[in-house]
Amino acid sequence: MNYLELIDMRHTVREYKNLSIRVEHQKQLNDYLQQINQESGMNFQLVIDAPQVFEDYIKPKGRFENAQNFIALVSKEMPNKNELIGYYGQKVVLYVQHLGLNTCWIASTYTDDPETYTLEANETLALIISIGYGQHPGKPHESKPIETTYEASDDIPEWFLLGVQTALKAPTARNQQSYKFILRKDGVEARSLGGRRADIDLGIVKLHFELGAQQPVKWLLNE
Repeated sequence: MNYLELIDMRHTVREYKNLSIRVEHQKQLNDYLQQINQESGMNFQLVIDAPQVFEDYIKPKGRFENAQNFIALVSKEMPNKNELIGYYGQKVVLYVQHLGLNTCWIASTYTDDPETYTLEANETLALIISIGYGQHPGKPHESKPIETTYEASDDIPEWFLLGVQTALKAPTARNQQSYKFILRKDGVEARSLGGRRADIDLGIVKLHFELGAQQPVKWLLNE
């Protein structure tokens, strides 16, 4: 997968074609979710044909059209749980884009139906990602001025700027982009500036930063 191309292609889509997800795409996605879950300790699950989850938010009352499939972002309690959900959830989003489907992160505009997914001991559902074949590819979101999203000395390495630029393309709650990357001598600090679902957003933008930098990034604890 060319992640930078996928990042440029991927935009939020809420209107889907009235098509079932092809069996081969279901298998590929389930296989990928298994890999992600093994790597992360999450329990992300693909849920097919569950329109009841979206029915209160379908047009004209809501913002969705033909939404009926989603990925349940389920996790047990662990350190930095929400940040990790954002990080690995966005990995899944880019893989879904690779398969030719479209997505939307959803924190509240859905009806929770516990019968559509499974919970093991000490697990909870954080949020969901709707998936389907989009009626359109979506459009890029507006971004803050790049200089408001980082701090660094005058001598800024190219990899750092590439990371910052790629992070601006990441989806965040209500497009708040409430974060800042700070270049230190011994690594990079990613700081949340607060806001709704900001800890999940931080995981999403850190993944984008890593993919844009195209080199290992040493993340520092917030000072």
